[in-house]
Amino acid sequence: MSRIAISVCEQKEIWNRFKNGESVTDIAQYLERSYSTCLNTIKSNGGIKPHFQQRSSKQLSIREREEISRLLALGLSIRKIAKAIGRSPSTISREINRNGTKETYRAIDADKSAYIRAKRVQECKLSTNGKLRIVVSNKLKKRLVSQSDI
Repeated sequence: MSRIAISVCEQKEIWNRFKNGESVTDIAQYLERSYSTCLNTIKSNGGIKPHFQQRSSKQLSIREREEISRLLALGLSIRKIAKAIGRSPSTISREINRNGTKETYRAIDADKSAYIRAKRVQECKLSTNGKLRIVVSNKLKKRLVSQSDI
């Protein structure tokens, strides 16, 4: 029996409807999916909506990366490319250096690499910085004490 993958768009719809109090049966009927597919989507995260990764508007888009690739192939300078797409020359320079050279830069590869780098797990500052942990702990204790006086 083959399974049809559930799209990110459908997952978001399931979570939005579930959050608004719709039954799993109603959600399944709306999406024309099986009850078990919708239920498993919800159960897989313990009933808590997962974080769906979205790119910041500050990051280069695939269109901008394609434009960089095209203009590099035409032999334009970094400054001219930056002016053409409305970005800083340093942004263009970092993008090219991060993902190859002027001769080897490819938009699709650069976009995939950027997506992977964005997903990297970052350690919590409180777990790695003892001094910061102590300061935060002391301030929270003071806050609790001052609130108990109210």
